[in-house]
Amino acid sequence: MPYSSPASGTFTRKLQTLFRRLWRMLLGRFISFVGELSQPGEYPFCLFQSWALRRMGVTCPSNEVWIGPRTQFDNPEYVVLGNRVQIGPDSRITGWATVTFGDDFMSGPLLLVNTGSHDLVTLKPEYQPVTFGARVWCGMRVSVCCGVTVGDDAVIGASALVTRSIPARHLAMGVPCRPVREIERPAPNAAAPLWTPYDPKKTGVDRARIGPRLTSLLPKRLKRAMRRVLWRYPALYAPLGWLLQGRSVRNLDFDCWLDGFPRSGNTFAAKALRISLPDHITLRTHTHHPAYIRAAVQAGKPGILVLRRPADAVTSWAIYSEMPVVDLLDYYIDFHQTLLGVLPQMFVAVFEEFSNDIQPLLGRFFAKFGLESTSFHPTTEEIFQQIEKDNISARGAVSELTVHRPSKARDILKRELVQQLETPSAQARLREAEALYERFIPRAALVEEKELCQSSG
Repeated sequence: MPYSSPASGTFTRKLQTLFRRLWRMLLGRFISFVGELSQPGEYPFCLFQSWALRRMGVTCPSNEVWIGPRTQFDNPEYVVLGNRVQIGPDSRITGWATVTFGDDFMSGPLLLVNTGSHDLVTLKPEYQPVTFGARVWCGMRVSVCCGVTVGDDAVIGASALVTRSIPARHLAMGVPCRPVREIERPAPNAAAPLWTPYDPKKTGVDRARIGPRLTSLLPKRLKRAMRRVLWRYPALYAPLGWLLQGRSVRNLDFDCWLDGFPRSGNTFAAKALRISLPDHITLRTHTHHPAYIRAAVQAGKPGILVLRRPADAVTSWAIYSEMPVVDLLDYYIDFHQTLLGVLPQMFVAVFEEFSNDIQPLLGRFFAKFGLESTSFHPTTEEIFQQIEKDNISARGAVSELTVHRPSKARDILKRELVQQLETPSAQARLREAEALYERFIPRAALVEEKELCQSSG
């Protein structure tokens, strides 16, 4: 038999341990990265995280989990996750003994669970399991010590230090954490679902938010340089567009299009145009992306580019996307600079023009491209009513902050956001954006002037 010294065996074990730690570290970075891009219940991100967790050693039979960014698992082989578990960002789970999370567990950021301790006299390590029941909710900065069991339907208040077990259906808080009162919660089968139902046939991804989340991880200069190159050439952007937009840039299976910068009146104009078009004419809207617009224009597809003043557009989008106004100004500039090359072939619709009465503008559009229209011409009020009905059917109620019509609540927030544009750097970007806006305006005026000359001639 070949001789194997004890030293060589020890070295091999150390090398295996090193590679195992490196592998788990890479998986942890991947889980954190996916957490940055996603929200609870978004498919396929939950599949990515559950796959990585199982590779780390976590017992995770369900694909419906969400782990917030920068969350760490020490000794993940001791961690057991139930169905629809949500652990907030910047948490740390230390598994010297078993840590069990029941179904529908939720926590805020900075959850700390430690199954280890030391004897007060001898300082000898001691390990005891921690168990969370079903439908438990932990607030922000909750710390849970070893040997604790939290019963079903319990709620732990923010910044609590849990050193003793908490009974089921109780609200507990404080340092140390103690039950405060009993909770009357409906039976589990009657309670509202805490998780978006998993459906492999549907992505469930809010792609309008995924793109900004993904690009926010890149340095600003690199991000803008990539945008200016990829957006100008739709064929280069095609793979990334399929991932973020869910549709191919090369898919031109439509008759006409209407698009523009987000929150520029796209929904209002698209509703009016769709009603005015016959059913057999297909309409593509709401890509909000210059690469798709350039591809449509280069293919000779008739369409409308909606245009809105930069300050109004970016502040409205900031309310919806929760992104900094200055970053959205950069996006506005890159968006419209990309379209300058195809500007002569586009029909430009200015928000301030069509928001009061869109029918004259649609009439010029139909005359320019020789499109047929229906006899029904909705009023502005009728379009707003239809938008509200769509919001109610989709979300159950009308959100005044995001609904695609004028909103007093949104106007108040806009006035606050405008203050972010008063810095010198923001003012320089705003002037550049306004100059771009003015370059598009003559095109809109020229279309109107040509139509008037033709009608008078």
